[in-house]
Order: sequence, then C-alpha cells, then structure tokens
Amino acid sequence: MTTTRPSRRFSRRWIELPRATGCSAPADTLAPMARIYERITAALLWIAAFCFASGVFFSITLLFRSLPPTPPVAIGVVTIERYSKLKDYLGAAIFFLAVPPLTIWFRRIGAQLLEREQRRFGRRRVQRQMPVAVLFTAPFLLSPLFYLTTGKAGWILLLPVAIAFGATRGLLFFDTRRWLRQFFRRELSPYHALLFCEAISWFLFRYLVTGRRIAHFPTLFLETVFVAIFLLLFWVVTFLIAHLTEPNFGISAEDVFRRVVSAALPMVILPVLPLFVVPTRHSAAVMIAVLVIIAALALGLRNPISPGVARNVAAIVVIPLLIYLVSYASTAHLLTIDLFHRGESIGPASDYLRGKAPYRGVFPLHGMLEDGLLDAWLMKLFGRSLDVAMTRTVVLGAFLSVAIWYLGLAIFESIPLALLTVATAAWTTTENNRTFFQVAVVALLWIGLKRRSTVAVALSGFFAGVALFFSYEIGLYSIAGALVSIALCWLVCGPALAGRPAEAGLHTMRAALTFTVGLIVGCAPFVVYLIARGVLPDFATVSFVTIPRIIDAVWSLPFPDLVSTFRKNLNLHTLAEFVLFEKFHLILSPLTIAVAAIYLIQRALRRRMDTLDRALLVLTVFATITQRTAFGRAEFRHQYFSAFLIGPMLVILAVVAIGRLRQIWMEGDPGTRAFASMVVLLAIPIFGVLFWVPDLINARIDDLVNYQRRVLHVQRDPYAEEVAFRIDQVSKTIREFTRPNDSIFDFSNQPAFYFFADRPNPTRFYQVPIMSPRALQAEVIAALQAARPGLVIRTSPENFDEFDGVPNAIRAQGVAAYLDDCYRYYRSVRGVQVWIRDPRARPAPLQSYLRRIQLPDEKALAASERASMVFPLIGSAAGASNSFWISDLTLHNPFRDPISVSLRFIAGQRSVDRNLTLAPRQTIRWPDVVRTYFGLQEIGTLWIEHREGRAPVALVQNSDIAHEGRASLEPPLTVRDAITAGSEVAEATIVGIPAHRALGSRMNVGVINLGRIPATFRISAWTRGNVRVGRTIESGVPEEEVWWTNDIERELGTAVDETMTLRVTAIAGTGAPFATVVEPDGDSHFLAAVPSGQP
Repeated sequence: MTTTRPSRRFSRRWIELPRATGCSAPADTLAPMARIYERITAALLWIAAFCFASGVFFSITLLFRSLPPTPPVAIGVVTIERYSKLKDYLGAAIFFLAVPPLTIWFRRIGAQLLEREQRRFGRRRVQRQMPVAVLFTAPFLLSPLFYLTTGKAGWILLLPVAIAFGATRGLLFFDTRRWLRQFFRRELSPYHALLFCEAISWFLFRYLVTGRRIAHFPTLFLETVFVAIFLLLFWVVTFLIAHLTEPNFGISAEDVFRRVVSAALPMVILPVLPLFVVPTRHSAAVMIAVLVIIAALALGLRNPISPGVARNVAAIVVIPLLIYLVSYASTAHLLTIDLFHRGESIGPASDYLRGKAPYRGVFPLHGMLEDGLLDAWLMKLFGRSLDVAMTRTVVLGAFLSVAIWYLGLAIFESIPLALLTVATAAWTTTENNRTFFQVAVVALLWIGLKRRSTVAVALSGFFAGVALFFSYEIGLYSIAGALVSIALCWLVCGPALAGRPAEAGLHTMRAALTFTVGLIVGCAPFVVYLIARGVLPDFATVSFVTIPRIIDAVWSLPFPDLVSTFRKNLNLHTLAEFVLFEKFHLILSPLTIAVAAIYLIQRALRRRMDTLDRALLVLTVFATITQRTAFGRAEFRHQYFSAFLIGPMLVILAVVAIGRLRQIWMEGDPGTRAFASMVVLLAIPIFGVLFWVPDLINARIDDLVNYQRRVLHVQRDPYAEEVAFRIDQVSKTIREFTRPNDSIFDFSNQPAFYFFADRPNPTRFYQVPIMSPRALQAEVIAALQAARPGLVIRTSPENFDEFDGVPNAIRAQGVAAYLDDCYRYYRSVRGVQVWIRDPRARPAPLQSYLRRIQLPDEKALAASERASMVFPLIGSAAGASNSFWISDLTLHNPFRDPISVSLRFIAGQRSVDRNLTLAPRQTIRWPDVVRTYFGLQEIGTLWIEHREGRAPVALVQNSDIAHEGRASLEPPLTVRDAITAGSEVAEATIVGIPAHRALGSRMNVGVINLGRIPATFRISAWTRGNVRVGRTIESGVPEEEVWWTNDIERELGTAVDETMTLRVTAIAGTGAPFATVVEPDGDSHFLAAVPSGQP
C-alpha cells in the first residue's frame, strides 16, 4: 500500500486519519488511494457535504420572506408585483459565499464523525466500512429534497442528522446484540413476512378510514419516509416485547416473537371493514378492540403456527387479499361514466334483458360475456342498475393483480420477488377484467408444467375456455399461447433437461390433452347456452368469419411514426420527450420480448435451459401472441393494456442480470466491483423515470385514500357531474318523446343511452365503426326502415362520433345518408344532438344509399375538433312597422384546400340542414338565403359548423326591403364572443350606441346560448358615471336557442343614449350577447358585445 507524506502545516490529528475516510492527505484529496472503497467514501462525503451545505442555504432563504419590497421609485414588473429584489441578490451572495466553505467544513467534520462511527464497530470495522459510509452520508443527500417538500428548517437540518446517526447506531446495535440477530435467522423469515402483512394491513386501514396520507405534506417523498419509519416501529415493538419477556417470564424470545406475530393475525381484517362499513365510525375503538384481542391471543396462545403454515398464510392468503383490497379500493366507485366504453357492455345488457339473443340480436365485438351478457345475468339477480355493471368490472379487474402475484410466486417461490412482480406489472399495465383470464391461464399452466400437476393444467384450460366467451381475443390468445408453450417446452427444453428428470416437468402429450379437456369443460356451458338459444351458427360466423375479416379495417390504427422526429430534429429535448412520455412505452414490450428471445435462443443453443428459463419461455410466448392487440390497435392505451406479462418478464431478466453481476462481483477486482455497484445504482433511478413510478404510486395512493369519499359522493368531479347531468337530460328527452317499447338508434357511439333511456336498439350493432362494411350497412338500413325508430342520437360533445378522427358520416356513409333523408334535427341536449323522424320522409331505394359508400381521401380525417359560428337572427319574414327583412349570406374559402361545412337553420321547432364543400378560394353568395337555400320564410338562427382552424369567411347582410333601408353587415358570433358564468370572462358590454337616433327607432338586444347547458343571464343599463339605472332583466336561454327583445328601453324602463352601456352578465352557462339598432326608415346597425371580466 502506498502512502502520501502529509504536509507539516496540518495538525497531528489529520495525519492519523485512516484512508477509509478519504482524508489522509488533506493537501491533495485526489491523491491515489490504495482501495476503491476509499474513493467511494470520499465521493460520498463530498456529495453529502454539498447537499447539507445547500440545505443550510435553503434554510436561510426561508427568512427572506420578511424582506421589504423594492422601493417604488419607478413603475416596472418588480414594483407592481411588490417583489423584493433584495431577496435575489442576498440569496445569490449567500450561496456563493457560504456554500463552498460550508461544503469543505462539513466534509472535514463528516470525515471525523464517520471515522468515529466506523471505529465503534471494532473488529467488524472492515466488513462494515461501506455500509456505514452509505448509511451515514445518504440522509444528508435528502436535505435539499426536504426543503422542496416541506419548507421547514427542522426537517432540512435536523432530520438528516438524526437519520444518519440513527442508522449507523442501529447497525451497531444490530451487530453488538446477539439476541437481535437471532430474530433474523432464516427459519423465522415466514414470521417476518406475516408481520409485514399485519403492518401493511394497518396502513391500509388508516388510509381508508381517515382519507389522508400519513405524512402531513402530501408528497410521495415524505410519504415514503413516514411509511418506512412506521414499518420499522412494528418490528421495534415486536422485538422489544419478545426481548423483555424472556428475562421476566423465562420464555424464549424467539418463541414470544412467533406467538406475538401469530396472535396479530386479526389485524389483517382491519382493511376489510372500511370497504363495507362506509363511513367507518369509531375507528379508534375498533383499533383498540383488535389490540385487546391480539393481547389476549398472545397470552393464551401456547403453540404458535409453524413456519410452513406462517409462510402459506402470508403468501397464499393474506398478501393476495391485501393486493386485491388495494386494487379494488383504488378503482371502485369511480365517478366518471364513459358513454362509449361503458356503453359497450350496458347498452347490449339492456337489450339482453329485453330478450335479445347474442350474435343474432347483439353483435359482441370483444366477447359475449364482456359485451353485456354477464351484466344482464347479474342484473337479473341484483336488479337493473349501473352499479351492478361497474362493480362487476372492478371486482373482476382487481383479480388481475392477484393472478400476477400467484404467477410471480409460482415462478420465483419468493415473496419479495413476487411482490416485485406485482409492482412491475402495476407499472406496465392497468387493471382490466379481460386480461385477468389470460394471466390466470399462464399462472396455472406454469404451475402444472413445473410441478407436474394435471389439475393445474386442466384448470388452465378451463379458464381459457371461459376467456373465449368472455373476451374473444383473450381466449384465442390463451389457447394458442398454452399449446405453443407446451410444444416449445418439449422441443427446446426437453433435450436440455434430459438428464434432470426432476426439472423436466409434465409430459408434453399429457399436458396438451389435459389442457384440451379443461378447455372443453370451460366451453361446454356456454356452447349449451348458445345451442339452447339457437345461435351457435351465428357465434361461429361472427367470431371466426366476420370479425377476423373486418377488424383490421374498422378498428386498427397505423403504428405511430417514431422516426421522423429524430430525422428532423435530433437533440436532447426530442430524446427526453421520447423516453419520458408515451413513445418509449410503445416499444417497451417489443424490446423486452426481443431481449428475452435472444437470451432464450442462446440458452437453448448451449443446452443450459433451467426452470427459470422455462418460465421465461412460457411468458415470452404468451406476451408475443398478445402483441397482436397492441400492434393491431397501435396506440398507447392498447399497448399498455397488452403489457400485463411484461412486468414478470422484466423481473426474470433482472434476476438473471443480478446473478451475472453477483458472479462478476465475486470474481472481479475492486474496480470491477465499483463498476457493478455504479450500474446497479444508476439502474434504480432510470427504472423509476422510465416507468413513471412516482406518478403512478402517487395516483394509486390518492385513489386509495379517496375510496370512502367516492362511495359517499362527497368528492366532486366537475367532468363526472357534467356527464351525469348530460345522461339525465338526454334520457329524459328520449323518454318524453318515445314510449317505453319504442326503439331509438344511436349514431354517435354512445350506446350507454340504450341503457339509461331504457329503449331498445333496432339493430344488432352498438358501435358505428363495426357497421361500416357495405353488407352490414345494408343490414342496418333495412333494420331501421323496418323498425322506424322515432329518435336518433347523432353527435357527442366528447367527439365519440368521430372515433379515431373519422366522422360517423364517413364511416357509415350509407346509413348517414338514410338518416339525413328520413330524420331532421329536433334539439340539442347538453351537447348531444337529437334528431326525430320526419313523417313526410320518403327514403330512397337501398341500393342508392349503398352506392354512396366510397373510400374517402385522407383529408377526410377529422384533424381537429368541431367548431361553430352562428348568426343569431336571420330570416325572410315580415317584421314590426310593416317591415320585411331578408338576409343575404356570403361564404368564402380562404384556404388552398377544399373545406366542408354544415349549415343548419333553426326556426322554432323547424330545422333544415345543408352540407356543402367549398372549393379552394371559392366564394358563394345566397341572396335571401332563408328562402332560396333553406326553403323557408321565417326568422331563425343559422349555425355553421366547421373544423377548428378551418373556418370559412362568413358574412350576413340583413336589410328591410319594404323600406329600402340600408343593410347591416354582420359577422358571425363564436365562442370568442361568449361569456361564461364563473370564469374570468363572465360579463360583456355593449358600447357604441348610435347618437341622434330618430324618433321611433328601437334597440334590440339578444343572447344566444353557445354552451352545453341552459344559460341564465342578467342585463342592466349603466351611465358613464358607473351608476346603474332602470330595471334589471334576468332570463334563461335553452341550448342553441336565442333570447331577444324588440325594445330594450321599454324592458329596462329607461332611455339608453350614446353615453351609456349595456352590461350582460352570465349567471349560468355560456352565451354570446348582441344588439341591433333599427331606424324608422329601415336602416339597421349591428352592435357586438365586448367580453370583459367580472363586474
């Protein structure tokens, strides 16, 4: 070992410092060191010193809040915001002047303290050198994080010191207390697992009954610290009880530990209570009662449960129960109703309750059970309720995590690795009741192959059979994956395990036959049901002919372009965006499968396949087949949905990698070990960032603690409330217009309205994309013509009617043409357009509608949302004072591409729709547009619908032709002219009232509703001295309708001149005010209201 001669100007105590502190040569801290551990320790000390010095600086900045603001000697941003620039300058000065010397000082003090702590370990000092260095320095790295999360000086400065010394002294206490080390012997591991379950049970109980996190600041970092401390307390209390009992009562401490842990099993019941008793009152009394029961059991229990039973109770019963509780409580009673995806099940369920048969009367896309039949059966038992369908989804979906737990336990036979498997699966997928069946198939199949259990293989086949009728694609994937896995295990693993019969597993033919028998048993009840309903041929045709032929055309998506961004602009920003957002997850599954395949092929070529490799082979086969869904509908949600086996695969690959790193560690020199340590330390934060671990854990905790609030409906979700009001109003409108057995037709991809309105669907289709093939459109048109439903739903404010950006009018052109011919617009209800059948309609022959079906150009895709402009008052009709008003409309396309627009003229209960396409730079003018284009002679409202960012130039000229008055040129009103109650723009002002108005002139004021709910507004007159005069008008406006008055001065009871303004305030909803001034000679002036802030 080389030494460095110290400088004489340093004191003797610095010379005697061992090299383990990294401070033996203060004159040159980068001098060569004999061992790599010294370099690591020196680096940790420097980093910890800098972080703690930064924490001191941050604590000082907390005092800057009382600094005076910058003197207002001039007007600028700083003086207007009353900001203190002294805080910035003082903070910079303190940081530059204090942090560097504090870092050096803390590093020196830290070296001395670390040396003193290491010296306490005596003969075990060499073994504990690195653990003590890490435990001592790591807490100081948290000091800046405590500032960011708490902003409290005590947390920033005192807590790191307490944790650092507490951790090192705790390790010393563990090393110097034999009785404590005995508690961690291998034979007591099952009891530690049981104690962990009991601790987690208390955490879940507290989360659910209090609805709050444990940390007083709702940040994941603090929550992690508090959870770790409270978990440690469970072990401390249990060890203390066992240690104190031994000398006082003469009972072995280990025996007491077993008895206490066994007696504490009733704690696992605690988190179950808040799920059913909502709200959970007297939770403290419940906790005390459970503790009393535990104490009584501990005193009366003579023989604690055996280690094997303890492990089985923890691994097979308690941990799966807790995992299920977390999954259920974090997803149950969600407030938002998805009218599209939820409608895929409750829409058909409503018709099943009316007697429809699957496949012949209902076209199930995902599967017979998933798409409504299971909900219908449950509703026959528990009543026709939405809660039944939602509970079914959550109850089944929560079993997914449980199935993954058993899969991990079967693969690794290790509780920690099984927990890691569940965690990684939670970070790569979401709860889904369909994927539960495939995970169950994989888990049971692997258990059967590994343990030569024909019962497990048969159960695997049974679940695959049920999955075929629950979710068609999952069932096929499960059957194909199981058979291919059995064959590959024999083909690839058979030769490698020929000399190891204990690892060879179940015979191939026996496994295949047993799986087939289970498959037949699982399918049999549903086949019998289909035969009884007489629809077995329909099942075969739909499932194995129709869906495979059309699914790619109607449901798939092109794989996203992940390359062009890098080719155009390759920089750090684009790389970070690719890694941190959804794009990386699109290729995560293929990358994992490819890496696993490479590893397996290499192992097979070397004939070194072992049990863990076989498990990876089975998972890889199933995951590869499931990627059919991910690559079919190639978007993030379905890639996430298909990644439920990627988590277990990642854990297996990580175990293999750790095994290789361990081998490198054992055989390598200190430099190699340092490199291995660096790889592991870097992998942890990279994993957390790539898989969004902090965000997902935060979201899970929030959902968990809000469970009882959701059940009690005290947690508000504005979006969920908006959807609920929409459902109520649309359903009410449908029930008012139709009789109970009258059919309706949903052409908006919101099939949930069949259930909520309790009206039958005259067709067997519940999603417009599925009916887009020519033959199916013909079937739909024929069914509509036969049933003649009185009401049709055409649009969705959530753009469900433009699924994947393709409007339904383009997806099903023949059906849309039939609806245009036979139905007319009735009204808009909360953004949902309701159309009613025109009794005078004469539909064209079926073939004429089918001839309209053609493949559109790519530009037909809806690249943006719908937008509207409106002319509130146009017409062709007589008015007051013997006037006759007409309106001329001009439309111009300012773009170089054609644009499509829809025009709707509404006059009372009558409406006329027109669709047209404007050629590039085309201008069209309609004189007297209401009469010449819409064929009416009434006054009403003209709505022009277009794509956002693709609006035509539109102008209307209103003129009194009876008096030959001067026309007013009026622009359309849009959402930019609207005011919304409760927003920053809740009031509009009408200014610019003409001066010297002739006697007999009148001023008209109106408000048009541009929102999705009925609007309420207030109109008042104000003088230039900001004094309100006259009366106040309050009124309501239904959706897409206009309120207006012919003489605002008469309504207000006061004259309005050019010095005054009219203020329109939104009380509820959204509306656009406007005004017109009409002279006796027919001249008119249009006045637009100017939106402003709150009064």
